[in-house]
Amino acid sequence: MKQLILLLILSLSVSLKASPELEKIRDTMIKSEFDKELAKKFKSKMDALETKNVVLSAYKSVARLIYVKHYEFPWTKYFIFKKETQRLDSLITKNFHYPELRFLRFAIQDRAPFFLNYNNYLKEDKELLESCFNDMSQSLKSLVSRYFISSEWDFVASDSVDLKCKCT
Repeated sequence: MKQLILLLILSLSVSLKASPELEKIRDTMIKSEFDKELAKKFKSKMDALETKNVVLSAYKSVARLIYVKHYEFPWTKYFIFKKETQRLDSLITKNFHYPELRFLRFAIQDRAPFFLNYNNYLKEDKELLESCFNDMSQSLKSLVSRYFISSEWDFVASDSVDLKCKCT
């Protein structure tokens, strides 16, 4: 029994490390925001992905949101936006200590048009990102740093206090 528990813990920790595939997904996400054809490919790739990994599930929602930005009609955009942001919020509710999920939601809220009223968690997500920054993988740190450097937000990394960050 102890061996089974150890094996499960070990496999979970390995699956949460930044894999080359996750790094490629992050890179594609960044590029697809400004490239219509890449956004279409990114959405197709993520939609075809069958996974129970919460981080990859969050990227599936993000891929759909980026695709919608480029392709859908305005009246359809709203409904898809609501559906995917609710899906992302639900993932975060169940996995609130994952800074990568919080980063994705922060970036979406930060860039969402004001009239969509999707900005309730900006401060909370930013605070978690600052608290967990030192525990993040180099790849995730780089992604978060690049985002905040190009944004108007001040970002001050601090040591996590009473948080058990689950970083990839």
